[in-house]
Amino acid sequence: RLHEAFVDEKPHVGISNYLIGEDTVSRFCVRTEVEDLDILPCGPCPPNPAELLLTDRFKEMIEELKEHYSCVIFDSPPVNLVTDPQIVGNMVDGVVLVAKCGKTTRESLAHSKRQLEQANAKILGCVLNDLDLEQRSYGYYYHATGTYGYIYGEDRDGA
Repeated sequence: RLHEAFVDEKPHVGISNYLIGEDTVSRFCVRTEVEDLDILPCGPCPPNPAELLLTDRFKEMIEELKEHYSCVIFDSPPVNLVTDPQIVGNMVDGVVLVAKCGKTTRESLAHSKRQLEQANAKILGCVLNDLDLEQRSYGYYYHATGTYGYIYGEDRDGA
């Protein structure tokens, strides 16, 4: 769905085309209006996406992308839905989990973390999206003082 944010029309080709042996990976990269940002769409959904990720061609694609770009980010489906994130997570330098505030449970996030660790993925951290700092339900520190902040090395009274 990245194409919706960065390009005018949906590309009809992408990673899946490359993985089944069509052309070079650079042929499927799409320039965006954002300086130094290209996207590589997924392409048509194959009947066996996880199997394509397990191929040598996918590993070659990662290496080729690393040669041409300073940073390569893969956007994958949720960990608990399909095996794609574990497969890709095992092949890349690191994984950042994304949790939706108020929706992703602690148990679900912990389960995702365990699944990625079992796949030998290096977890770099977690992003919490859809956080509304105006909501008074976030953070003990907010409720206790009427302000929002972090406590590090001192108590809430500033001592």
